[in-house]
Amino acid sequence: GVLTKYNGSGGDVVIPEGVKSISDFAFGLNSSMISVTIPKSVTAIGEDTFSMCSGLKSFVVKSGNPSYSSQDGVLYDKDRTTLLICPAKKTGTVSIPDTVTSIGEYAFGLCADLTGIVIPKSLTSIEQTALSGCKSLTSISVDGSNPAYSSEDGVLYNKNQTILLLCPAKKASVSIPNSVITIGKRAFNGCNSLTS
Repeated sequence: GVLTKYNGSGGDVVIPEGVKSISDFAFGLNSSMISVTIPKSVTAIGEDTFSMCSGLKSFVVKSGNPSYSSQDGVLYDKDRTTLLICPAKKTGTVSIPDTVTSIGEYAFGLCADLTGIVIPKSLTSIEQTALSGCKSLTSISVDGSNPAYSSEDGVLYNKNQTILLLCPAKKASVSIPNSVITIGKRAFNGCNSLTS
């Protein structure tokens, strides 16, 4: 009942029904996987299970799974309150459902082709490492009713815009509002396109 390591040829991977848990790093470093289908029997996924899966485009969770769900290829907990993993090969913009309250550690790690993220009013917790590795990110947009975060010109701030939390990696220039008194840790990390 425990999937300990995947050594297959990649492509569209279907985890067999009956597997109850997936070990830490079981699929790690597999660049040939395109999609992963998770059966309803899986109730536990280990840490870094899909780490460095650079070709992964989507997750599909079978209906009836008591612990996980998927939407638009992104992996969530059952109730879609926590965004767990966005596949590394996801492109364009991800609009986070308005049921999500938190984004987990490294949830968008290595999403090198993602250009935009839309944050709903329900989201109140973003792990510091959640958006690391988004090299093509140009814009973060936050719903105006969000109680914890805000955005201006595609940059992520706390609600009152006193803390600049994250500048998207592909921004060319940023004009920091007068209200900002603190720039968060790693706020400009990976901003190789920034000129001013």
